Amino acid sequence: MINLKNDISILCAAALFSAFPMENNVYAVEHQTGNAGNSITWELDGDTLYVNGKGATDQGFLLPAQIPVHAISVETLDEWKNEKWADICDQVKHIVLCEGITEVSDQAFCMFPELESVKLPDSLQRIGILAFAGCPKLSDITITGNVQICDDSFEWDCSLYNPEKPFFLVNDSVLAEYGGNTDEVLVPNKVKTIMRGAFAKHTELKKVVLPQNTMVIDQLAFEDCENLSDVIMPDSLVEIGRRAFFGCRSLKNLTIPNSVQYIGEEAFQDNPWLASYGDFVVLGDGILYRFQGRQKIVPLPDAVKSINKDALSGDKIFEIQIPEAVTEIQAGAIQCSHAVIAGSKSSAAEIYAVENNLQFRDVKAAAPQGIDLTIEYAKDGWYFGNSGDVFGGEYFLTKADRQRLLDFGRDTQGVDKEWEGSCVGLALTVILMKNGIFSPSDLQSGAQTLSDVQPTDAVRSFINYYQCTQGRDSSSTGMSDYQKVYYMSQHLPNVKYGESPFLLVFDCYDGSHGVVAYGLEEGTWSHFGRNYDRRILVWDSNYPDQLNDGSCLYYDSLTLDFCIPAYDVHVAEGASDNTPGLVSARNELNVLNAYPYQFPGDKPGDVNLDDSVTIADALLLCKHLTVEQPVSGRALRLADLSCDGNVNSLDLTLLKRMLLK
Repeated sequence: MINLKNDISILCAAALFSAFPMENNVYAVEHQTGNAGNSITWELDGDTLYVNGKGATDQGFLLPAQIPVHAISVETLDEWKNEKWADICDQVKHIVLCEGITEVSDQAFCMFPELESVKLPDSLQRIGILAFAGCPKLSDITITGNVQICDDSFEWDCSLYNPEKPFFLVNDSVLAEYGGNTDEVLVPNKVKTIMRGAFAKHTELKKVVLPQNTMVIDQLAFEDCENLSDVIMPDSLVEIGRRAFFGCRSLKNLTIPNSVQYIGEEAFQDNPWLASYGDFVVLGDGILYRFQGRQKIVPLPDAVKSINKDALSGDKIFEIQIPEAVTEIQAGAIQCSHAVIAGSKSSAAEIYAVENNLQFRDVKAAAPQGIDLTIEYAKDGWYFGNSGDVFGGEYFLTKADRQRLLDFGRDTQGVDKEWEGSCVGLALTVILMKNGIFSPSDLQSGAQTLSDVQPTDAVRSFINYYQCTQGRDSSSTGMSDYQKVYYMSQHLPNVKYGESPFLLVFDCYDGSHGVVAYGLEEGTWSHFGRNYDRRILVWDSNYPDQLNDGSCLYYDSLTLDFCIPAYDVHVAEGASDNTPGLVSARNELNVLNAYPYQFPGDKPGDVNLDDSVTIADALLLCKHLTVEQPVSGRALRLADLSCDGNVNSLDLTLLKRMLLK
């Protein structure tokens, strides 16, 4: 081993001097020379290559862009061997870099098969990627000073280490390579950095103890140490690189100190010790390394400060609730294409959602302002309910209502049979009444509330008409049962602020059933051997007088497993006894009232109720929109030309088009 503190400049000067003719004009050995970079020259004297000048050497060769460094091997390197050294690399046994050289560039002296020693100057600042890779006889090099050592600078078959000195150290503090063969290793106290691949593929290793000085475990450092079971990490550790412990399938005892601030992707892939964690693998200084629970609503622990790449993945996650303490979310951290990111405005959560085209929900958003549309049993429901005594043995429709359905292209065969229930029609008309699309007086003169209305033929036809409009083609297309529950859970709290209740239709033991979902409660309930902490309140036409607890939809706010006890409906992820679930959950009025009912004498657009549609109706609608002269009741319904339950500028535009025609 040669000590770099010798004056390399003198050696270089001597070598260069010897390149000139002697007095007898005879050379001891033929010399070869060339350029090795800007202002850098090289000279081969026998088996020694001298490099002199200032700055960085030329790069050896450019790796193909599609080939990552960690995928390179001796065999693949040989395919791209640099032609610069092709004529002399087999002759070189020693390389001397003279004072002034600041960088050995990437792949600069890669694949020198006979190279045994390298002398480096004090001016050196960096040794590049694969700079001396593939030099199987290189065993003598001393690196002093603050030199940056890049990935795989001395990879593949270097003889820089031996069993008697198993640790190849750089600057006394960087462990570049381990060459021992014992099953337990105590890393030297001075080591601050474990370099890339230092212990990789040492299958004999079972235990490694890192000293208190160690701050960095670089990428691939312990990759594929298949028998490694214990690693003792110090409180000084700050960084664990990508795939650092990848493939360590026996690693069972590992504690990540709180000092760790960065963990690279796949650092612990295929590590059994992760199984000891619960749903959230939070490591080091609040790093969410992985979520391994089955919840569909995922509220991150308050301790989380950063989220690693691939920490959250899978299409079964519907919402991720990210606390304000999270300040860093790595690229690719959330691999959930349908997930809603819930957090505070201008937070890391919102920034990540915007950059990745994910839906964002502001957890501090103000509640909308509107009229409370919560169902009140005493006045908002049909008092007679879903009774065969009321509806008789058939689905009664007036001739006009039947024709209107046919005009809309609706199939009436479903009602040309024995009556099996009008629950969907009853529930849907309750919703439309509550939204003001119809009023009880439209059905019967003098009726103040829906509970005042008597079940005449006209009323039964009105209900059955809406029973016919809602086939399975009106279901929540593309949404799973869990997504429907999630969607309702997000919108039902706003019913008291003016958002419409839901028409909820589900399959049960004797067919399908429809109810009105209008509210949300928290609590603790148990049904079918499972616990639930939320329930959706419903108006059920089979129990029209008061809330029936068994008709409510109960669900777990995290897993979204749910049940409807009265109808023996219960669905849970992975359960073997699941029943049929939800058909639809809709509250969009333009969907629910896609085929609007028309009472005798109704003329859509007749806002002033004078039995004609003229410019006067447009003027009155303008006054309504400017709150100068509000309209209500039947006039408001006839003004809703878009049939979406809202009277706005769109309806005024449609009215103007009618008048122009």
